[in-house]
Amino acid sequence: MHHKRRLEEAKVTQGPIRYMANFLPVGTEFKNGTDDGKYFLYFGRLSREKGVLTLIKGYAASGIDKPLYIVGRGPEEEEIRALISELHLEEKVPLLGFKTGQDLKDVVANAHCVCMPSECCENAPYSIMEAQAAGRPAIVSRNGGLPELVTDGITGYVFTPN
Repeated sequence: MHHKRRLEEAKVTQGPIRYMANFLPVGTEFKNGTDDGKYFLYFGRLSREKGVLTLIKGYAASGIDKPLYIVGRGPEEEEIRALISELHLEEKVPLLGFKTGQDLKDVVANAHCVCMPSECCENAPYSIMEAQAAGRPAIVSRNGGLPELVTDGITGYVFTPN
């Protein structure tokens, strides 16, 4: 409850601060991840604070064989496309555009894991909860509420941002 503690330390209110976890819609089916998945996945807004450029650079340096799929739209899309081209990763890092509904659920369900490399103070991103509902582990930065959603080494991994 990192956010709660930070608000208490900042003394923004004299009243009690209560932590309320985000939730998925009624009827969400939670699954156990049983297969290895086909690719790494980032899905969300393509903006600087989300750390997508850092993710691509790290992926390129890793030598990993599985592709990295990027789903979403945003102001950093052209810079991301340019970096992918500069690193000659067009075949391994496809930009799939914006997806929603069953299309998005299918992409998440077939992922090896979901990456959330945020370089900003995230709260409780819906994308991580959607990944967990699909039985997919998450790799998240140690920023804001992200480490509260992932048990390091069990439901995914937590890393130092940037």
